[in-house]
Amino acid sequence: MRDLVALAGIAFFIAAGARDLWMHPADPKKAKEYGFLLYAMLVATAYGVAHDHITATLSPDYFLRWKGLSDDPRPFRWAVTVLAARASLGPGVLAGTTLLVANHPRRSGVPAPLPYAALLRLSLVPLAAAATTATVAGLANSILQFGSATAADLLVPPDRIHACAIVWAVHAGSYAGAFLGTIASAVLVVRRRHGNITRSTHRDSVLDGGGIARHEDLPKEERP
Repeated sequence: MRDLVALAGIAFFIAAGARDLWMHPADPKKAKEYGFLLYAMLVATAYGVAHDHITATLSPDYFLRWKGLSDDPRPFRWAVTVLAARASLGPGVLAGTTLLVANHPRRSGVPAPLPYAALLRLSLVPLAAAATTATVAGLANSILQFGSATAADLLVPPDRIHACAIVWAVHAGSYAGAFLGTIASAVLVVRRRHGNITRSTHRDSVLDGGGIARHEDLPKEERP
């Protein structure tokens, strides 16, 4: 059922975006939004699948015993892929929606929204944060070994408990990093939008003062 819901969501974004593109070819605002959400979902899923296959190599026991894949009749790697995709779609939609809300134009039009090219770059911040915190958490837990008691309760063989606890920490760190990265990316969107107002106001004041802006008075990105 969850797989059908995910597929239905993807189909909706594609269909709704195509309809808006057909109805408003000159300015398909909704199509761009749906396309961005679909992109966020797919990028998050790609990260999640790669992430889980790496950790499944480090500790199959985490997935077989901690995540219950020992009862899954499908081949192990395929079961890991499905599990990762299910776990990643939600955070991807959340991150994409958060960025769109942070970039939503006001009625006054000020501050102006960032172009989608900028949003695409900023959407990588949660992934980078997830990878960073996952690495740090895994390294820290190689010493601290939180979760080792749970792994022992799940009958993970003693010689593989250490790796299982590390992978548990990697997954926890990845989720925490994705959440913090999503907040950080939204803050960056808001700050850049307001920064554009400041630069525009400075440029206008320079022009009003003398009619022609001097090279050194313009922001660096607007100098010839």
